[in-house]
Amino acid sequence: MSGPGIDYFAAEQRSMMELEAQGDEVNGEQVREAVERKKVVESGKAVLAGAAFAMGVVGLWGDGA
Repeated sequence: MSGPGIDYFAAEQRSMMELEAQGDEVNGEQVREAVERKKVVESGKAVLAGAAFAMGVVGLWGDGA
């Protein structure tokens, strides 16, 4: 099974595992990049979840009218 979402998730997991494997010799710039990337991803997920929730509320409201 493959696709853009799965490939992206696998790449994220791989980069996090590489940072963890470095132990105490972690470069701060690598950590910052990983955190900023994660922040963007989580923001996107929040926007998508909010849009889905809004569509669900409007859908329920429309059914009851």
